[in-house]
Amino acid sequence: VLCLGATVLPGCHSSSPGNAAPGGVTSEAGISCPPLNVTLEHIDNSADETWAGDGTIHKIPYDLTIYHTVTLEPCAEVQIAPGATVTVRGAIVADGTASQPIHIGAAVAGSPWATIRTASGTGTLSFAYVTVDGGGDPLNAGADYAAMLDVSGSQASPAQEILRADHLIVK
Repeated sequence: VLCLGATVLPGCHSSSPGNAAPGGVTSEAGISCPPLNVTLEHIDNSADETWAGDGTIHKIPYDLTIYHTVTLEPCAEVQIAPGATVTVRGAIVADGTASQPIHIGAAVAGSPWATIRTASGTGTLSFAYVTVDGGGDPLNAGADYAAMLDVSGSQASPAQEILRADHLIVK
């Protein structure tokens, strides 16, 4: 199990206090993303999907298992419901850029979601210029087992490439 530490850096969207100028453009850090304006709920994953970075808020309203590939475009905003777990048996590919980062956070401020986890070596996570925050609810397990990212492989298999992280911020 891999638990990651955090460094605080500016976010992408106008929902990040102090970072965005009017219109969703952040000039001080050179970040340029559209303002958040539309909400789309994701309740299942029956095929490969691309979640747009066009100002849409992608909400996960409860536990979700990803069986296929979900690609997050640069500037994508994903908000996870309190206590929700995202289990990845397929893949999440989130390749932001320095000027168009991706944000994965809480749907309700102050109410953490549980975890994004891979399942016994069957899922993969690929994060570039992504900030993950607002998670880590231990649910019934206790604080020692709380992790926003729970990355594990199968002990019965050879080494697996499960996590690729480039400029990943977990806070």
